[in-house]
Amino acid sequence: MISSVTIISNANNSEPSFRTGFGFEAVTIQILDASGNIVHQESAVLGGTPDPNVTFNPAVEGSTVVLNFSGHESDDCGGFGEYQVLVER
Repeated sequence: MISSVTIISNANNSEPSFRTGFGFEAVTIQILDASGNIVHQESAVLGGTPDPNVTFNPAVEGSTVVLNFSGHESDDCGGFGEYQVLVER
């Protein structure tokens, strides 16, 4: 069971110039089952720069987490700090 997915912004990037201006407008997560079917989908707005940290709590059985970002702040680069997936067995 995928109980939570957290996306952490670039706010603490070791290179200060990467902390702002490289985020996104929004993110959509999809949880897929073993056959590739979407069993959960949810979106969040990532207003501001740096982007906020966001946590989703899907609480569904799945095998793959897909992150779809949109609205790049920079035409040549974009990113986030890390993502964490909490799984319960």
